[in-house]
Amino acid sequence: MDFESRSIPEPNSGCFLWLGNRDKKGYGILRFNGKPWRAHRLAWTLKYGKVPSGLLVCQRCDNPSCVNPLHLFVGSYADNERDKVKKGRHPETARTACRYGHPLSGRRLAHGRRNRYCRTCNADYNRRYRASLAGGKS
Repeated sequence: MDFESRSIPEPNSGCFLWLGNRDKKGYGILRFNGKPWRAHRLAWTLKYGKVPSGLLVCQRCDNPSCVNPLHLFVGSYADNERDKVKKGRHPETARTACRYGHPLSGRRLAHGRRNRYCRTCNADYNRRYRASLAGGKS
């Protein structure tokens, strides 16, 4: 059984959907020449050649089971993260409110080194922290 026969074209999106085994995130998995592969990574390798060391094979279509080489691109981890943020798939960009219900937009939204946070909740936390250092006087 060859690689192409393990996928089926999806006419609306242009994706080639992997019909074989998938991992828990939906990415196709298989053994090829005795080695475990992610199906989209093997699709890139068969079409374009070896993936440069340290780079990922990313999907433009954001469909984990897609193995269409035209939907794939090679990039760094940072490229993949930027792509996720741009498309609104990154967990941090998907949040629209903090855990206390304050909207994460406008003046309430602040950006840290690794995440976004609520200015209102952060100010409340800092106020309580300073009060605890002063012995509860506030």
